Amino acid sequence: MDIMMPVMDGYEATHEIRNSEKEDAKSIPIIAKKQRKM
Repeated sequence: MDIMMPVMDGYEATHEIRNSEKEDAKSIPIIAKKQRKM
């Protein structure tokens, strides 16, 4: 999950996934990542 997405950041997206009505969405592993240009 990209933490710095422009429209919906990773925190918001994770919140939406976890609050989904699908029961299996609550147990999906979500990994955060952040990329910077060097």
